[in-house]
Amino acid sequence: MTLLQAGPSPLLVVAVAMLAGFGAALALAPVTRRLPEGLTPAFAAASVLYGRDRDELTETEALSAHYTGGILAGVLFALAFLAGDAALPTEPSVLGVALVPAVAAALAVALLLYALFAHVAHPRFDGGDDGDAGRVRGDWAISVAVYVVALVVLFPVGLLLLT
Repeated sequence: MTLLQAGPSPLLVVAVAMLAGFGAALALAPVTRRLPEGLTPAFAAASVLYGRDRDELTETEALSAHYTGGILAGVLFALAFLAGDAALPTEPSVLGVALVPAVAAALAVALLLYALFAHVAHPRFDGGDDGDAGRVRGDWAISVAVYVVALVVLFPVGLLLLT
């Protein structure tokens, strides 16, 4: 049985994915701090979001952009998952969540997050031409991978707990 036929409503799926996205962003924060570029990706996102230079931003503003991005990426995951759940095979499942749609949604979110950062946020942050661009993008790729893994773990757990 698919999640849509027997499981929680699509609205609950979106709400749980938002919470899972926030949880994944929380889980990512200490990992990001250990990477060579640290919070540079969060500052880049905040710079675009707030329309200010990095030097004018606080760490709180950078982290607010980071957590907001995590929640919004959770919404994207939910929408991609719901579309996939309607169109893709629903077996096997993990904790009642169809695995193929979940993996497809996770890959879609990962590609979108990386592309948005690498081609929109980072260049606007004045990171497109410096010698550190490759390292910053590498850190971002690691960050995206950690976020998506955490999201894919937290999402079915959240659904299990709330249904």
